[in-house]
Amino acid sequence: MPVEQAAPQVRTNRTCPLCGGDNQCAPAASGSFNTECWCTKATIDPAAIARIPSDQLRKTCLCPRCAGVHAKQNHAQ
Repeated sequence: MPVEQAAPQVRTNRTCPLCGGDNQCAPAASGSFNTECWCTKATIDPAAIARIPSDQLRKTCLCPRCAGVHAKQNHAQ
């Protein structure tokens, strides 16, 4: 008999574990994974992930600044 897995729960913590600022997590703000977040289209700096305290891993998200994400602009020519 297959074992059913529980659906993932949205974490509502909106505090960046590195700077203490707002992590701008859209799913945490809305309470739903149906809300797209900034991080789904970003490349997160692995060094930033390595700085997250072990007791905060997978419990809260980094903010864009601490994640090392920089806005990219398209320069049409």
